[in-house]
Parts: sequence; structure tokens; C-alpha cells
Amino acid sequence: MSKKLKPGLFNASSPSIKFTDVLKAMENKGYALRARGEFDLNVVGVRRTKIKVDAFNDVLFAFFPYQGQWQYQKYQITTLPGYTYLAERLGNSKGTAILVPGHYKDKYEVRQHGSGGFAHQALCQKRTSGGYVSGIKVWRDDTLDAVPNPDTSKTYEGGGINIHRASASDCTVRVADYSAGCQVFRCVAEFDAFMTTTRRARDAWGNTFSYTLLDEADL
Repeated sequence: MSKKLKPGLFNASSPSIKFTDVLKAMENKGYALRARGEFDLNVVGVRRTKIKVDAFNDVLFAFFPYQGQWQYQKYQITTLPGYTYLAERLGNSKGTAILVPGHYKDKYEVRQHGSGGFAHQALCQKRTSGGYVSGIKVWRDDTLDAVPNPDTSKTYEGGGINIHRASASDCTVRVADYSAGCQVFRCVAEFDAFMTTTRRARDAWGNTFSYTLLDEADL
């Protein structure tokens, strides 16, 4: 299945970030697209250049080949931590995690995220016997100045950098404590649609996924 498939179906918000630009950026960076056959899922987040603290300001594309073209959905997410972990308390003793843009090949799987009443199936960083699979890179922000301001000269291994939802009820206004570095959906209906697509891909191709994070400046 060629990566030159034509754009197909569109669903969701933020039309200013175009699917065709995402495809071009992936190609320009040499990031491999999954296109072995129908429902072979690609998951790509785009972090906005203009940062809005504690807002779901970013987008996520989920796309796959179907009947000779790319079918895609676009969702409203955050790729940055919420105010809680930028101003009130650190998500880690070294600083709150901020995912470094990059292509994280085969690092994700469908499994449970969270515990208790917040537990739900999500797309999560793979686990190993000793913790989490390596290779997911984060910066750390330990300033507690209420804005994402990491030291980008140093990267760390990320653990538990998952793709999950915020509230189980409707759409969430503020990121708050829903993200300490995870990629988080604003609206539960959008997340449920994403997980339906993800489970279909898992059933067709196995429980291994890649996640790519782009900067808007890459487009």
C-alpha cells in the first residue's frame, strides 16, 4: 500500500492544521507511515507554536489506508502538561515531563490507563518487566512558573507518557491535573471514537502502535 494515498474522510476540529501538511512533514522528516493494508493506524500529534497554558490547544490525527486512500480523523488534545504540574506541584522530582517531538516507533499499546474511578482503556507507553519500554524522550520543567519552560538541552527517558482522555463527562475546559506529560483528549466522545479506531487496528494488525509528535513549525 503506497504512502502516496489520497486524503479521504475528515472528522473534527481546528481546520487550520491540514492533513496534507502533516503527511508532507512526515515524509520530509523520513518518518515511516504505516500502510500495510486497511486500518493500519498512524497516530500523529501536532503541538501548536503559540502556547496557551492549561488549554487543549493541540491536535491529533488518526489515519489509515482504506479503499485506496487515507481516511483520517482529527481531534482536539493537549501535548503539554496542565497548570497543576506547571505551577502547583512537579510531576516528577526532576521536573514535569514535556514530550520531545519525534517519531516513537512501536512504543505504544492498548491497555489500562489510570486507576480507580479514572481507569480506562487508552493508548499507552508499552511496559516491560522493569517498568516502561525505553526510547520515549522528554524534557523536564522544574520552574513551577505556570508556563512550559523546560531545559531543552537535556532529555530524559519518559515513563507512562500515555494518550488518554480527560473527564469521562463531555468536554473538559482546563487541562489542570489531567496531564503531567501525557497527550490528553479534551472530549470523551472524540476519545471514544479514537479508541474504536485503535481497537479495530489492533484486531487487524496487533497491539503495537507508533506515535509521532510534530511541531506546528514542521508543517
